[in-house]
Amino acid sequence: MRIVTADQMREADRLAIEEVGMKEELLMENAGRAAAAKVMELYPNLQRAAVLAGKGNNGGDGYTIARTLENAGVQTDVFSISADSLKGAALYHQKLYEQSGFALQPFDASAFQAEGYDIIIDAMLGTGIKGEVKPPFDKAIQRLQESSTPVISIDVPSGVPSGEEDVPSSAVKADVTIILESPKLSAYLFPAKEHYGRQETVSIGMPGMVWKKAGSEAEEWGMTETAAAFPKRKENAHKGRHGRALLIGGSKNMAGAPAIAALAALESGAGLLTTAVPESLMYTTAALVPETTFLRLPEKEGELAEASVQEDFGFEQYDAVAVGPGLGRLKEAKEIVKRALVETTGILILDADALHWLPELEQEQRERTAPLVLTPHPGEMATWAA
Repeated sequence: MRIVTADQMREADRLAIEEVGMKEELLMENAGRAAAAKVMELYPNLQRAAVLAGKGNNGGDGYTIARTLENAGVQTDVFSISADSLKGAALYHQKLYEQSGFALQPFDASAFQAEGYDIIIDAMLGTGIKGEVKPPFDKAIQRLQESSTPVISIDVPSGVPSGEEDVPSSAVKADVTIILESPKLSAYLFPAKEHYGRQETVSIGMPGMVWKKAGSEAEEWGMTETAAAFPKRKENAHKGRHGRALLIGGSKNMAGAPAIAALAALESGAGLLTTAVPESLMYTTAALVPETTFLRLPEKEGELAEASVQEDFGFEQYDAVAVGPGLGRLKEAKEIVKRALVETTGILILDADALHWLPELEQEQRERTAPLVLTPHPGEMATWAA
């Protein structure tokens, strides 16, 4: 599934309208109908809905959704917010809604009774939001958050940015977000992702040729795509044909870390795995991962001893080397990381405690020409970046 930024989505819309020749009103009609169909699929017994329609194209989508639901027999009330600022396709669909015999009413935060509806559809603010939400939308969002009625947001929950920006204090926390055509970047980033709730993506008929020109290259991979990326193995293949890997880690207080990493290495396809751990951890790890061979590192009370630095790791003979899970932060760990940076000719992965030493090993990093992969969690990244 394609993932886009707000700018890429706007460019795709522009290309579809200006170069392909699709009417903006048609795209909005497609979006509203697709979203309404998904609403009825998710809530098959839906009888009464409210739509909060804001300014811009998100509001236009809301009018189309409301008209489609009404025509399907769902009693739908539309509450307009900043309706006087509508223009273009959004204004067209507002007028079409009214000319179809339906009435809209202005939103009044003090009078709005969310509990009278089966669902509330949030079509207030779309992908263009930046910074804090301004009145009257902040009051509307507050009323939704105070209610127990399920909220379905269209494309992006109102107030939530499309990209990596901070989520403002006023932002809808949807039960479901119906994403139009392609998920936006924030659908995968916390804390924004928490506001999306369940994600459902619908097609609005966007021409496929626009995406390359719009610069969209990011995609979501599921199990099918991930499995297809793995190389196909021959029926007569054996472990010696599928790469040699070395894993270095472990200490007395983190005995499980190298075992988990070793299991992951084997599950991901490593043919021959050697796991280097302090000697006292070897038997624990072997019980959990019997497929790996071992390099027993000299230790002192479960921590790396000075002699471990001089161990003949044979870094150059491995296709991939990983250093760090549970390794600890003694000076001996630093020296092993340094050696790995200098001597590993294949892929080198630095994880966990190995990342702690990177600020002191800048020269070794700059001189390295083979691939280097860093896998920090947010806390490690913050410490390293600082």
